[in-house]
Amino acid sequence: MRARFGAIALAVAAGGCADLVAGDAQDVVPALCQVVSDCEPVDPSCALFDQRFRTADDPDVTSQFLEHHARNDCLASCSSARGCRDRAPLCLENGLACDDDVDCCGSTRGTGACRQGACCAPLGAPCGTGGDCCGGELCVDGHCGDERCALVGDGCTRNTDCCSRLCTGGACDAKTCSDFSESCLVDADCCPTGGEPLVCRDAICQNPPAACNACVPVGDPALNCCLDQGELCFVRVDGTSFCDPDLACSPPGVECGSNSDCCGGMCEDSFFPHCCQPVGAPCSVDIECCGGALCSGGACL
Repeated sequence: MRARFGAIALAVAAGGCADLVAGDAQDVVPALCQVVSDCEPVDPSCALFDQRFRTADDPDVTSQFLEHHARNDCLASCSSARGCRDRAPLCLENGLACDDDVDCCGSTRGTGACRQGACCAPLGAPCGTGGDCCGGELCVDGHCGDERCALVGDGCTRNTDCCSRLCTGGACDAKTCSDFSESCLVDADCCPTGGEPLVCRDAICQNPPAACNACVPVGDPALNCCLDQGELCFVRVDGTSFCDPDLACSPPGVECGSNSDCCGGMCEDSFFPHCCQPVGAPCSVDIECCGGALCSGGACL
């Protein structure tokens, strides 16, 4: 299948999308679907992928998909495959029936979600009318709800600035990476943790040997390395995780409803409300600091 993909890539690179024979174009989707099946917990319907590709009304959409496929080698990694799945005609526009977020266009960019069986725009995402927004939210100044989140390519300082919840190198990025314990093909598939990078081992994103940089709050030691330390696994609102002692309050970075929930007594009422530390307090990552302060040298500045 990769040999056939190489022929497609060459044809597209030469400007030959319109000249691709039907058999070549039809090979793209089954190959991509197989990679997505290897990377996702729930297998996609390859028949539906094929149907969407074959019945696309706009030939330009199909050509653009093939061009993206050729430029980005959608079969090379889980991250690449997810990025290609999140493109028309394979993804679904707002208002169409869906089973999961990944069915909807914009799912990796945080601008599309599946709610009550239909694709819609989540809080903070762009919208045209209130009917675009999930849960009946109002479309206010072109965004669902009163606050907007930053789009892919916009500047950011932390994951929670972004609709996608992934800020890399000062800009929001599509979240096509795999979190801890999720499937992968290469190390680069694994999401950042705020600490030592995860590694792809046995087709799963895992902590490096002898490290405990990410965890899942469950009772399985294979997924929750905090158990070996006699601590609990906490998940920050930006998706990163860490170990901490079992206390009657929530540590910095963790979701909160009021100041009384937080060990430090401060719950930041932001787009993703979370416990935070004031300037000068100790920290591990930026999301633990209040008011947009950054964590530098182990302190909020």
